[in-house]
Amino acid sequence: MNIYEQLEAVRDDLQARGAKTQTIRVVDDMLSRAQSQRDSSLSVSRLQVLRHAMSTPAVLNNEDVRLDFLALQGDL
Repeated sequence: MNIYEQLEAVRDDLQARGAKTQTIRVVDDMLSRAQSQRDSSLSVSRLQVLRHAMSTPAVLNNEDVRLDFLALQGDL
Protein backbone atom coordinates (compact mmCIF):
# COMPACT_ATOMS: atom_id res chain seq x y z
CA MET A 1 0.00 0.00 0.00
CA ASN A 2 1.22 3.49 -0.78
CA ILE A 3 1.28 6.29 1.77
CA TYR A 4 -2.10 7.67 0.76
CA GLU A 5 -3.77 4.27 1.13
CA GLN A 6 -2.04 3.71 4.47
CA LEU A 7 -3.25 7.08 5.74
CA GLU A 8 -6.79 6.20 4.69
CA ALA A 9 -6.50 2.93 6.60
CA VAL A 10 -5.10 4.75 9.64
CA ARG A 11 -8.04 7.16 9.50
CA ASP A 12 -10.50 4.26 9.32
CA ASP A 13 -8.79 2.50 12.24
CA LEU A 14 -8.81 5.66 14.33
CA GLN A 15 -12.49 6.24 13.62
CA ALA A 16 -13.30 2.65 14.55
CA ARG A 17 -11.46 3.16 17.85
CA GLY A 18 -13.47 6.30 18.61
CA ALA A 19 -10.59 8.74 18.16
CA LYS A 20 -11.21 12.37 18.92
CA THR A 21 -12.33 14.77 16.20
CA GLN A 22 -9.05 16.68 16.36
CA THR A 23 -7.15 13.43 15.63
CA ILE A 24 -9.28 12.79 12.55
CA ARG A 25 -8.62 16.37 11.42
CA VAL A 26 -4.86 15.82 11.72
CA VAL A 27 -5.10 12.69 9.55
CA ASP A 28 -7.34 14.50 7.05
CA ASP A 29 -4.68 17.20 6.76
CA MET A 30 -2.03 14.53 6.15
CA LEU A 31 -4.28 12.94 3.52
CA SER A 32 -4.68 16.22 1.68
CA ARG A 33 -0.89 16.69 1.64
CA ALA A 34 -0.42 13.10 0.40
CA GLN A 35 -2.97 13.50 -2.39
CA SER A 36 -0.22 13.62 -5.01
CA GLN A 37 0.91 10.14 -3.94
CA ARG A 38 -2.51 8.60 -4.46
CA ASP A 39 -1.40 6.59 -7.51
CA SER A 40 2.17 5.97 -6.36
CA SER A 41 3.56 2.46 -6.59
CA LEU A 42 5.93 3.07 -3.67
CA SER A 43 4.94 0.79 -0.81
CA VAL A 44 5.21 1.80 2.86
CA SER A 45 4.15 0.00 6.01
CA ARG A 46 1.47 1.21 8.38
CA LEU A 47 4.06 1.37 11.16
CA GLN A 48 6.28 3.67 9.06
CA VAL A 49 3.31 5.97 8.46
CA LEU A 50 2.40 6.02 12.16
CA ARG A 51 5.97 6.72 13.25
CA HIS A 52 6.27 9.57 10.79
CA ALA A 53 2.90 11.00 11.80
CA MET A 54 3.83 10.80 15.47
CA SER A 55 6.91 12.93 14.86
CA THR A 56 4.92 15.82 13.38
CA PRO A 57 4.15 18.94 15.44
CA ALA A 58 0.40 18.42 14.98
CA VAL A 59 0.66 15.16 16.93
CA LEU A 60 3.47 16.04 19.33
CA ASN A 61 1.85 19.29 20.46
CA ASN A 62 -1.56 17.81 21.27
CA GLU A 63 -1.71 15.22 24.03
CA ASP A 64 -5.12 13.83 23.02
CA VAL A 65 -4.03 13.33 19.41
CA ARG A 66 -0.75 11.78 20.54
CA LEU A 67 -2.58 9.34 22.81
CA ASP A 68 -4.91 8.28 19.98
CA PHE A 69 -1.90 7.57 17.76
CA LEU A 70 -0.06 5.74 20.55
CA ALA A 71 -3.05 3.50 21.17
CA LEU A 72 -3.22 2.64 17.47
CA GLN A 73 0.51 1.99 17.31
CA GLY A 74 0.18 -0.34 20.29
CA ASP A 75 -2.26 -2.47 18.32
CA LEU A 76 0.32 -2.99 15.57
